[in-house]
Amino acid sequence: MTEQDGLDVVPKDLNPTQQAAIEENSARSGHATNVARSESWPPRTTLGSHVKRAERARWGFNTPTQVLTLATGVQVVAQRLTAPEGAARARRVRTAVTILGAAGIPVPDLLGCEVIDGEGRLLFRYVPGTGGAELVDDPVEGLTLASLMGAILMALRRVRADALAPNRAWSSAARLAAASVGWQAAAPADLLEAVQRAVAKTVAADWRPTASHGDFVPANVLVADGRIAAVLDLSDVSAGHPLLDAAWWGLIVRYHHPRRAQELLQRLLATGGLGATERSAQALACVASVRALELLAATRPGPARVHAQLLLQAALRWLESGWQSGRLTDQFG
Repeated sequence: MTEQDGLDVVPKDLNPTQQAAIEENSARSGHATNVARSESWPPRTTLGSHVKRAERARWGFNTPTQVLTLATGVQVVAQRLTAPEGAARARRVRTAVTILGAAGIPVPDLLGCEVIDGEGRLLFRYVPGTGGAELVDDPVEGLTLASLMGAILMALRRVRADALAPNRAWSSAARLAAASVGWQAAAPADLLEAVQRAVAKTVAADWRPTASHGDFVPANVLVADGRIAAVLDLSDVSAGHPLLDAAWWGLIVRYHHPRRAQELLQRLLATGGLGATERSAQALACVASVRALELLAATRPGPARVHAQLLLQAALRWLESGWQSGRLTDQFG
């Protein structure tokens, strides 16, 4: 039983030969050209063409993502956003592609978007490039990546936040304080006091929501020819805390690439217009700690929850150490 949600997107123009092949195959098969109608995963047909090959993408770690090669020679990327949040996430992606793209932020063209039995099914034009996570450890490419992603942070601040759905928990200090009460139940007893300090410092000053990617990490960009070719994983784009993206980037890089973290974060902050100072490091560490707490509270028991707890521990160590020492000041205006 298939339930359509009316999220279909008119495909972007392909080159004339590819478009003609798609339209011809669509006419033969009776499939719409803008969505993947097959209920199987990965889809067997899409854009009116048979799928010759399906390969797992090198990105999309938390979202099933396949690179599809069609009989027409076109390559596309298919993503499945699982229920129960699939429909809402699909809508956020559709909005993000429009709003971020209009702001000059490179995002993949969205060719199709639908909901089947509560799952979001997305179809993007394939964008060639190297995943940012593959570049972090390179002495030169890592710094270039940090600069490029800092420029994306700068561009995000120019996006109209009121055009995006709010991240309610992170939309104000009062809401974050209220939400964090429930999250703290997930914290291990030996971390609870440190968690409470991080929450208290984060909500001590209010902020004006800005556009936020929601999972802004090196793995979620593709780089080609010395530029960001595409920002990926747009299902969490919303209006929220102005330091949330930089804080999460810093934590993930510290966790996976500790030897390079300080140098890379300083570059990200400098090019992102946030200021690479001791005070900003403390502010970021506080926000990262609260975000890691939120992730832990939302994660079911198992390997993912163990990983979330390790991230929380890493964030709290960052908060304790900073770059030297210091206190949180008003970084959120």
